[in-house]
Amino acid sequence: MLNAPIPKDEDLRLQSIKKLKILDTDFEERFDRISRFTKKTLKVETVLISVVGENRQWFKSSVGFEIKETPRNISFCGHAILSDKILNIPDTTKDKRFLDNPLVTNSPNIRMYAGRPLHGPDSQRIGTLCLISYSPRVLTSEELQTLDDLGAWAELELNTKKINNALKNGREYLQELLDEKTTLTKLMRQLKLSNEEFEQFIEVAAQDLKDQLAGAKRMQILIDSLLNYSELEIKTALLIKIDMNILCQTVLEKLKIEIEEKRVLINIEELPTIVANKNQISQAVYNLIQNAIKFNNQDSPIINISYDETNSDWEFHIKDNGIGIDMKYENRIFLIFHRLDKGKEYDGQGLGLSICKRIIEKHGGKIWFDSQVGQGSEFHFLINKKLNPN
Repeated sequence: MLNAPIPKDEDLRLQSIKKLKILDTDFEERFDRISRFTKKTLKVETVLISVVGENRQWFKSSVGFEIKETPRNISFCGHAILSDKILNIPDTTKDKRFLDNPLVTNSPNIRMYAGRPLHGPDSQRIGTLCLISYSPRVLTSEELQTLDDLGAWAELELNTKKINNALKNGREYLQELLDEKTTLTKLMRQLKLSNEEFEQFIEVAAQDLKDQLAGAKRMQILIDSLLNYSELEIKTALLIKIDMNILCQTVLEKLKIEIEEKRVLINIEELPTIVANKNQISQAVYNLIQNAIKFNNQDSPIINISYDETNSDWEFHIKDNGIGIDMKYENRIFLIFHRLDKGKEYDGQGLGLSICKRIIEKHGGKIWFDSQVGQGSEFHFLINKKLNPN
């Protein structure tokens, strides 16, 4: 028998379990309902919702299994939490990790196991929704997908209390997720957010938690984006000469997967060398091109990148043939946390264009767009030609 390795982030994982305050609590109907439904749907003898603690595997729900917990060192779920993928063992007697496991060689004589990892409020894998059968069995891809979907339901239930707390008091919940050295007060000061803007952030965050099964993970992404936004205000910009041709190619390489998946044709005319902060301009160009890819439902998406110049400015253009934007939103689309579709169809935090605006303005320029719904959009931004390297 091979004991499951201890995850590298074990301390964080155990902290996540502690935050849930779920160990040694009573069975609850909301979890048992999932187990019963899973058992009936996938036609297995036993379904468990497990939490893998420091030294034991404990069951929050158990249908078809009399034992309340087992030692961690003989647990199957201890192996399942090592990956985000479902651990699927069609025949335990043919798997060297489990063939001499006492749960296999003795009662209950497990022969088939499939465990879908469950995540806690800070994305740590804390346990599983698992299937057990007492004869070998190969699950179909459709059955594995069903297990994954039911696992998402169990994951949501595990995090319900945290979600409710966040909806009741968003400030306190966000404070838990922020770095210990960063307070909301400090963050607001860095961002120069008004109370109204901060309340809008709370609303967006709460909506993410309410609507998404992976709410906590999305919340961390939202906060990371917010902190990146704040750094634009507090960092001293290093200005250097930048070949915009090379910069754009570097950005496209980062977006290679998205470009290939949607088969996007990108045309770039010869671009100039400018003086700017490389990291910030790269971020602005990345955000604009990523949006042009994401908000495009054409069979053949096209993005054209070009420029003009005046005596005082470089004027860059990024044009697409995507879904377009109603021009009635031209004064709102660059606002922090603003999302036109409220995240219903297109994922995002509502910070991409506001970050672009802040970057461009820090370079003495401005950003705007022209668009027609269903025809595409063209974003323009100016970079001051009088900037000098430092």
